[in-house]
Amino acid sequence: MYFSLDMPYGSNNADIPLLRFGMIGFNASQRQQIEGMVAALPTQTALWQPGVMAEADAWLVCGEKTRASATAAATDIESLRILAGLPSERAVTLNLHQIDRPLAFSLPLHDPAMEPLFTFEAASPESVQKVLKQLEVCLQSLRSQFTLGKQLIEREKELKATTYHVLHGGKLLAVMDFVSWKIGMRPDADPQQLETAIWEKRPTEAHAIPGNFFRTNIAQLRWIYSRHTLRYVLPRRYFHSLIYLRQSPQVPLSWLTDSHLLLLHELSTRPATFENLAERTQLSYEELTRGLASLFFAASLTTTPAKAAGAGKAQRAQKHVRDASGSSQNFFNSTLAQEHGFPPAGDTTVAAQLRPE
Repeated sequence: MYFSLDMPYGSNNADIPLLRFGMIGFNASQRQQIEGMVAALPTQTALWQPGVMAEADAWLVCGEKTRASATAAATDIESLRILAGLPSERAVTLNLHQIDRPLAFSLPLHDPAMEPLFTFEAASPESVQKVLKQLEVCLQSLRSQFTLGKQLIEREKELKATTYHVLHGGKLLAVMDFVSWKIGMRPDADPQQLETAIWEKRPTEAHAIPGNFFRTNIAQLRWIYSRHTLRYVLPRRYFHSLIYLRQSPQVPLSWLTDSHLLLLHELSTRPATFENLAERTQLSYEELTRGLASLFFAASLTTTPAKAAGAGKAQRAQKHVRDASGSSQNFFNSTLAQEHGFPPAGDTTVAAQLRPE
């Protein structure tokens, strides 16, 4: 278990997801007003905070500054141009076919051809609260992955190298295949149901994932949890031990933020302590701890020199031979298996502490 009693990211004791919203086209006064209203909202199923655009889970867009694509038919708007709201900003063009997060537009809308799914009154706390609740519904899959990622971390010491069915009231919510390292989750899985679901250990043959299930893996689920939790989840040893780079993160490249790239660059140059990285990167405490935590759960970091990139290959190969002979395995602290089975070439550990039956 990695959870600390300390909670440097927030004062809320419930382990609910931290969701970030970005703002486009609003002036400084509007931004301050919206941020103040959001900060005053009661926290229930999620905590909302402002964030940078690239890392935000949802975007709030100024309707007065939004212009629909001049070349698109009014019934099929393909792109939007949002004028700058701050002197330091530039106009932003959004291709609606490439947007991977929900949008909400403030009223009034400049362009009558627009019929957005979510709108709100930027000066009304009730309206802002209502639209954030609507966005939470759109982000249900993310919130469910957050919950499943948390449970992976909480249960890691008891898990075996077999298949688990995650069930609630007899309904299959997820299939956890820890043999071929594939995970499938029901697309409409409810986060609250996942919280109280039963993990039923099944034979390895019961690993089939229904065709309509969303497919993911351990690294991605744990990354999502570490990026959205209010809790400190970075193992304590990373605050005082030398940190080494192991490999590239086992998550989509688009998930990496500037902070992640900076940390990867620094550690690819030479190992460092937490204090070294703070000095070399000038990242804040929260940025550094969050960045290291997500990279750790994506199997990129280690405090063991023999597991560092390019080190200890022969020893790990020998260990794999011993493990394959039937001895027990400790799979935590390292690399995820690749898409088509375990173990990955040249490495014998994966990011979960599982033991064969």
